Amino acid sequence: MDCEEDEPEPYDVAGWRRRIESATLGTVRPAALVCAVQDMDPAEKRTVGALLAEVSVRITRILRNFIGTNHPNQGWDLIEDTRNTLLQAVLKPTSADGRALRTAFAGTVRYRARDAIRADRKHRDLIDYALDEDELPRRDLTATPNLEQDAHVESVLRRIEDPRKRLALRLFMDGAQRNSTIGFSIASALDVSAKTVETWIRDLQAELRTIAGDRR
Repeated sequence: MDCEEDEPEPYDVAGWRRRIESATLGTVRPAALVCAVQDMDPAEKRTVGALLAEVSVRITRILRNFIGTNHPNQGWDLIEDTRNTLLQAVLKPTSADGRALRTAFAGTVRYRARDAIRADRKHRDLIDYALDEDELPRRDLTATPNLEQDAHVESVLRRIEDPRKRLALRLFMDGAQRNSTIGFSIASALDVSAKTVETWIRDLQAELRTIAGDRR
């Protein structure tokens, strides 16, 4: 990336220190800040740290303008997660986002914000679906695998602390019967009574409501 006339070269430590000391980093293009962080000698920790802090401010500003307050915790959880992901990319110059931030800073931040919004919406839809139905959602094992959807399912399952209940939920979502006298069932797999399985399913719905409350 070409530097503007009044911007130091990425490797110009003295030039960037003058910018920091004169409190004029705010006038520098964000892509130039990214280039400086990535190209400067890592031993210049204080200077790199100050530049990275300014990059963080720029990312947060764009995300706050893009992610609405209608999301859980007024969107701040999404903002923090997305910002941290992008800052990690800045520190990995060979990564896809690390390269993109050098030339298309705002566009890359907005793109990742859209990803975060979509992922959050799918996660909440999954929980809301489970709470709205009489039974927990079943997975169609004949359908083409949806890796992104499966990842959200796993994120919900990981929130259930009891491993036996977690397995019961997995089996139920995969279509297993709660109890059966002629074949495989959740009760037989976990060596518990049908009444216990019924209780667990009710408990799982209560846990999902708690998870849904945490996400709102």
